[in-house]
Amino acid sequence: MVESMMTRSEFLRAAGAGALGMAAGRAFATPAAEAQSASRSPINVLMIMTDQHHWQALGAAGNPLIRSPNLDRLAREGARFELATCPTPFCSPTRASIVTGLYPHTHGFVANVKGGMPGLKKGMFPTTENILADHGWATHHRGKWHLGKTGELGCYETLSYSGSVDFNARLKTELPASLFSDDEGDARLWGRPVYMTPAVAAGHRAYNADTGNKPQQDVSIIGRTAVPFELLPEAGIASDAEALVRENAGRPWMITASFSPPHACWVAPELYYSLVDRSQIRVPDNDSLPEWMRTSVSKRLGEYMGPDGIREYLAVYAGQVAAMDTFIGRILDALDDTNQAERTLVVFVSDHGDMQGQHGAMDKTIPGFYDAILRVPLILRLPGAIPSGLVVHEIAECVDLAPTILDYAEMEIPTEIHGRSLRPLLEGRADSWREFAFCERASGNQGGHRMIRSTRWKYAFFANGQHQLFDMLNDPLENENLFGAPSHASLANELHAELRRIVRDTNDSLIERIPETVA
Repeated sequence: MVESMMTRSEFLRAAGAGALGMAAGRAFATPAAEAQSASRSPINVLMIMTDQHHWQALGAAGNPLIRSPNLDRLAREGARFELATCPTPFCSPTRASIVTGLYPHTHGFVANVKGGMPGLKKGMFPTTENILADHGWATHHRGKWHLGKTGELGCYETLSYSGSVDFNARLKTELPASLFSDDEGDARLWGRPVYMTPAVAAGHRAYNADTGNKPQQDVSIIGRTAVPFELLPEAGIASDAEALVRENAGRPWMITASFSPPHACWVAPELYYSLVDRSQIRVPDNDSLPEWMRTSVSKRLGEYMGPDGIREYLAVYAGQVAAMDTFIGRILDALDDTNQAERTLVVFVSDHGDMQGQHGAMDKTIPGFYDAILRVPLILRLPGAIPSGLVVHEIAECVDLAPTILDYAEMEIPTEIHGRSLRPLLEGRADSWREFAFCERASGNQGGHRMIRSTRWKYAFFANGQHQLFDMLNDPLENENLFGAPSHASLANELHAELRRIVRDTNDSLIERIPETVA
């Protein structure tokens, strides 16, 4: 593995910054091979995404509560990144960064795109899918998009949220609501009952009585759903993706299968709901959030649920991961059955993490940069090109995925992007690598915040004048904020200067609001 030799900003100053202050696509990436060799067929790309997937919620990451045999197999046969980060711990900003290679302050999607809001459209920025489609790849998308209307990207031959068979139509036919009495269950999701434990039911009622700011979905719905496994929306996504793999054999393709779980609402059908023994779950007992974060949705929800409710949420979350792993296995099996696995780059990633009870918080809606929501699982597999069983400890960012995919596809990488191709790193040819990951929060009451993280140190600047400095080696749960400690004053100033350099070099307008020094 290549050791970090200089910071991102030092490299940029040496190499010369491009129009975005980065020119990272070409400057950092291995130069793409000339034309695709006539004797070698183009690779396929299978992009598998889950939503809000904690970086350690994998068997391959050493989590004994998680059953993920298919993702674990993917890790054994490819490379797993231990320190992959998202650019913003929300869905839409990161998803836009994955397809464009740009940080949110540049592509402009700094908050979640809700119904009726403008989304990502063809021509706004070069995207992986548009570039591949323009060069003859068949591109298809199934599942969550969260960037407006999927079709507006203008490159997908086919697209659908929950598969070709409408999810609601299947429910109406195969599990009519009339089967259930009006008072059955503790809540309703998809118009069907959800059965909750007493602790969760009490927390659910308290949360819904709370008049504070809340996300779109009811994140307090946690329990066993009456909807069976094969009728879940994700069953249609997996079925369609599997069929597309088989149907497109013989031509280059990029297929995206994007699953919503383990995002809220945290519900699972019986088989997966009961998968984890609740007595084996240890609820985190650390709680050192600063006062100004304690009114966040994540913290309030955790307080309403209490330890027993959090334990149930962790169990259902693990069940959702296992369910998604089953669906993912079906798609991987289709690759094997059609002899396409050897020529298919498989990318598994999530858009952000989940607090998982750390600091008494649930979900992701907390205005901080805690590792639980910052880090994401990332696995890449391409037999014969990516070493099998490799665990990468260098920092990877979601903005790296677009240039990485294009590099392996031997496509020209746009120069004005922030990401770097991971290919040289995976092949042991990277002369230097980034020292810091960068993350931002740029909207609403969670806006104006910026963070950098190295393998050891994390430093965050907040628009309200607050700062955080954590020693991630000795304090991985981020319990002790070292900012303001005389023993770390010099380090805080060095990291603050590095943060300012990255903000400036990426043309982030927040540079005007970040003071040159800290006390």
